[in-house]
Amino acid sequence: MNNGTVIYIGAFEFPDKNPATHRAVSNSKAIRELGYNVVFIGINNDNECIKKKYFGFDVYSRKYPENIIDWLKYITTYQFNLNIIRKYNDVKAIICYNSPSVSLFLLNKWGRKQNIKIIADCTEWYEVEKGEKGIKRYVKKIDIYCRMHLIHPKLYAVIA
Repeated sequence: MNNGTVIYIGAFEFPDKNPATHRAVSNSKAIRELGYNVVFIGINNDNECIKKKYFGFDVYSRKYPENIIDWLKYITTYQFNLNIIRKYNDVKAIICYNSPSVSLFLLNKWGRKQNIKIIADCTEWYEVEKGEKGIKRYVKKIDIYCRMHLIHPKLYAVIA
């Protein structure tokens, strides 16, 4: 039975290099049991976009951001994700694991037009650590506030 495709986006490092990956794979196994195809979009330490298969899931990944320009692109755009999402013609939902607020906002706006449900998988809701300094601290603080108070309430659902 195939009920459609669910795309899971996050800072996943396959096959099992961080806790986010473990959580997303566990959630995805349950989603697969419900009859959905699950596809991951994550990150890697290579210089290229790669597609591999792990645990029976298609896994796409791109290079981990290395500098300030890469980070700004990573937190404010979603074009890389859209290029992969468009490869599947039966996408029913997109789950975003701790996605930055700007890209999550833009993806939600796009998803509404496409009749695709956008779901947040939210595990990081706490305040910025006291040790963080400078502009990075304020950018994170604004991002967390926007995600929790402005964007998550407008999404289809939140996995908490």
